[in-house]
Amino acid sequence: MKRLCYDEREAYVLVSLKGIWYHFCGVPPSVVSAWKRASSPGRYYNDYVREKYECHATEAPTYR
Repeated sequence: MKRLCYDEREAYVLVSLKGIWYHFCGVPPSVVSAWKRASSPGRYYNDYVREKYECHATEAPTYR
């Protein structure tokens, strides 16, 4: 994980993994905090984020 950006108001995460940016919707602050503190952010991502918060059912927020 190179970079993780979080918009708490929108519960939106943008994360760089191996040079590719991925976005996740509906992510609670507690999940982001635990992800940042994890001894293995990659393992945390695989176990708790990857398939649970993908932006399939919800559109990503629009920023201007």
